[in-house]
Amino acid sequence: MHNELLKFSHKSAKEGQWLLSEGNFYRVIATGAETNSRYSLVEIIVEPGKGAPFHFHKLEEEAFFILEGEMVFYTQTETMYGKQGAFLNFSVGQIRGFRNETDENTRMLIMLSPPGMEQMFFEDGKAIDAPIDLNTTFVENIGQPVTCPEIAGRYGIESVPLPLPEKKDNRLKLRKRSSSVA
Repeated sequence: MHNELLKFSHKSAKEGQWLLSEGNFYRVIATGAETNSRYSLVEIIVEPGKGAPFHFHKLEEEAFFILEGEMVFYTQTETMYGKQGAFLNFSVGQIRGFRNETDENTRMLIMLSPPGMEQMFFEDGKAIDAPIDLNTTFVENIGQPVTCPEIAGRYGIESVPLPLPEKKDNRLKLRKRSSSVA
């Protein structure tokens, strides 16, 4: 006998809801409703200089897989440089932040388990009809909501009032002294 909860789901490379939220571009690929409330999967495109400030999640694990580009991830004690193919997982309660410190857009997958946080992007974000070209700048000239920090608390995300470290001029030296992923 088949379990009715198990369903097949499919989306093409361009399907899913595209949203702008807090200066980043998201494609919600799978919601909790589509995964039997096991996880959600979101693609994020982060422009140079953008990312997320220090924060922590009260409810879900947050995993990142870098598809294209590079991203710098921070905890209170570590700096991790991730490039294409890198995987990072942050546990519930772990303080983290990230920033694209390159001159090119970075594209990542984010898996959230359990799901639910993807609903914050729907609530805060501005729907975009068509996907964008990864090599173009898209956020600067589009008005988008800036209420994400206000909404985040309702989704179990707490901001930490610490700035991310300043971008370093010579990342190659830092890579040798800091954790490097991939």
